[in-house]
Amino acid sequence: MLINIFEGILIPFVGTTLGAACVFFMRKTLSKLLQRALAGFAAGIMVAASIWSLLIPAIKQSENMGTLSFVPAVVGFWIGILFLLALDHLIPHLHVRSDQAEVRILGELPNDDIYDFVLLTVRENQLYEALTELKNNKSNTIVTMINSLDSYNKWEDIVGKGRILPAFPGAGGSINDDGILDAALTPRLIQPTTFAEISGNKSERTKQFSEILRHAHIPYKKVMDMHLWQLCHLAMVVPIADAYYESDDPEKVEKEWKIMRKTAERLKRNFNFLRKQKGKLSPWKMNIFCFLPLSFLTIMLAVTFGSSFGDKFMYQHAMKAPDEMRELHKQFYAYMKRMKKCGCKAKKVQ
Repeated sequence: MLINIFEGILIPFVGTTLGAACVFFMRKTLSKLLQRALAGFAAGIMVAASIWSLLIPAIKQSENMGTLSFVPAVVGFWIGILFLLALDHLIPHLHVRSDQAEVRILGELPNDDIYDFVLLTVRENQLYEALTELKNNKSNTIVTMINSLDSYNKWEDIVGKGRILPAFPGAGGSINDDGILDAALTPRLIQPTTFAEISGNKSERTKQFSEILRHAHIPYKKVMDMHLWQLCHLAMVVPIADAYYESDDPEKVEKEWKIMRKTAERLKRNFNFLRKQKGKLSPWKMNIFCFLPLSFLTIMLAVTFGSSFGDKFMYQHAMKAPDEMRELHKQFYAYMKRMKKCGCKAKKVQ
């Protein structure tokens, strides 16, 4: 008796172990044909198990119902199908080989609905309304993924001291005409998701946030001075957006040499100004705008504007959010004017 029980346990154990051991022989990405074959094989086993181990025994157990012995099995079968169909619609998930995630949109965030991090990804002109909505929520950290030159202290005056973690997402795109967010992560070399404590110090929550991004395979970078980083970011994106707005044909702006050259001049002026005022740029790669010859920078801009990268990460946002970009234009050049007028070096803004 004990031997039979042992054998009964051992057989599925050995089968499962051997099946799992296949990963040691299939370390590379499987071909689509093999993936489909394995999926079909697994489906065949599941269907066979459902019929011979579940449906047929269920019908036999209802033999006393005569010709209606199939009814309990059929009813249970359909209840199971409808249950899984309901879960598929209710639970956000990503289908295999799909580039669209199903997301449930919240109209509001209840005050007692607590999260480790609330990611605030609104436009700059929606910031204060969003912060006001969140001020009574009990979550400890609000990650403000926003383009802005505002004082972080103003934000904390609304939601509370220590709740703001300034950041900016390493992603770009826009909401298309079907209401679907068409976006992608920017390459790590160009712009990872960037964040920092207002104080510039390392903290437990920046460590936790880093872990979340790492596990999600989202490129990230912790910096010492988020305000300086955002200054440098605006020094770049404001002239880029202006190029689209000044063109008669924004989709083909790369063909307008005068606008490309003017954009290159603005970029060099902005970064030279910040480098002089702050003594450094963040990230360090922004120094390329200071040292590249104007003609070479103009050519590089024309190539970038005309690329698929330019369409996804530059054109779409500039054309979908003109009010935000024009407000940021005003903020950035007002900042430059103030700094020039007082003749002083910029200090860290909190």
